[in-house]
Amino acid sequence: MFAMDGENGAEVYCGATSEGQAWEVYRPARIMAQKTPDYMHECGVQVNAKTMVLPDDNSRFEPVIGDPGDGASPSCFILDERHEHKNDNMYDTAKTGMGSREQPLLLTITTAGSTIGGPCYKQQKAAEKVVSGAVVNDRLFVLIYQMDVDDDWTSREALRKANPNIGVSVSEEFLFAMQDEAMNDSSKTNAFKTKHLNLWVASKTAWLNILKWNKCEDETLDIKNFEGMDCIRSVDLASKRDFACYLRLFPVKTDKLYYYVFPKFYLPEKTIENDRTNQLAPWVADGWLTPTDGEEIDFEVIENDILEDEAIYNFVASPYDKWQALQFARNLENKNILMEPYSNSASHMSEAMDEVQTATYTKRLFHNANPIMTWMMSNVVAKSTDGGETNKPVKEGYENKIDGPVALIMGVGANMRIELEEPAENVYRSRGVRSL
Repeated sequence: MFAMDGENGAEVYCGATSEGQAWEVYRPARIMAQKTPDYMHECGVQVNAKTMVLPDDNSRFEPVIGDPGDGASPSCFILDERHEHKNDNMYDTAKTGMGSREQPLLLTITTAGSTIGGPCYKQQKAAEKVVSGAVVNDRLFVLIYQMDVDDDWTSREALRKANPNIGVSVSEEFLFAMQDEAMNDSSKTNAFKTKHLNLWVASKTAWLNILKWNKCEDETLDIKNFEGMDCIRSVDLASKRDFACYLRLFPVKTDKLYYYVFPKFYLPEKTIENDRTNQLAPWVADGWLTPTDGEEIDFEVIENDILEDEAIYNFVASPYDKWQALQFARNLENKNILMEPYSNSASHMSEAMDEVQTATYTKRLFHNANPIMTWMMSNVVAKSTDGGETNKPVKEGYENKIDGPVALIMGVGANMRIELEEPAENVYRSRGVRSL
């Protein structure tokens, strides 16, 4: 692309979040040129300390660090360790600048990482749809090596599946040693999973296997197909300047108990405007996030959504977290909508957490692929309060939100109480399940 592509004034860049990482791409390219004197002579390549150039037509190959400025016109852009990028600035700038090129190429290289809410994870999910055939995009070539969700990560077979060049460019003995070390030292498990098995992980003590959660997504789910059915609404408001979640949970009992999950998220407009990650605005544009006017969440917007749903679904329980929500609940009760406080203590959350996890792993739970919910599910840590007998959901770090999972756990917990009170026979067995 630099010297043999026939592109006049070719611009080839290798971009990364740090100079050291950018040089992991540029340095080998520089050495390859230096080790091939016939190539340098024939093409007129000039190798400098931090750039390679073709003086005859001003083509160049050089590293780029951090957020690039506008003005470049890449014919080839190599974006390394994509999972470390907190936003799409470099990717978007590179892609936008390629408009004048005849046959530009944008390459992204990465292992998995730990930022489920970041652009790299989102890009991989989109790429997987192309691989599966769900989306047709002939302009995108995808190659992903990783263990499958049902594989045993401690097995040698899983390690070979994620490392096709094992024994060639990477030592088999080395990888086996890293695997054994990760099995014996939990503090090294996640680093091993991301770097050598290419698995996305969110927390060193993550509660849920996010790959299992992804297996439960169904983008064809439409909440309109559940009109008139029993529903549990749960609300977690957290802070007035932070995420709020209103979640509708449909428990459907046939041969087994199934859960259909529809979360809705809210944030103040000011929080979205001040977002430095550039992640919130795409969620708004895609309809996953509802902005409310001002610097604080307008709870009246959520109240109106609840009132609108009142005539559509048969609500059998309405749990809510009392934090920041007492006045909210009173306002709804004044409109003849009963809200039920739900304790977030381990004794009330633990059994419901177990049921959510079990339903996810056995595919009795289905969700509509809301990326905010997926990100939040990856942030949940199970905190033991009595030596491991009971757990409650917590997060590591202020930036890791879990409002959606808390609402889901409360909803499942409320349904478990109903199950204990109801007789075995119910409307689903006598009427059957409506087509979804």
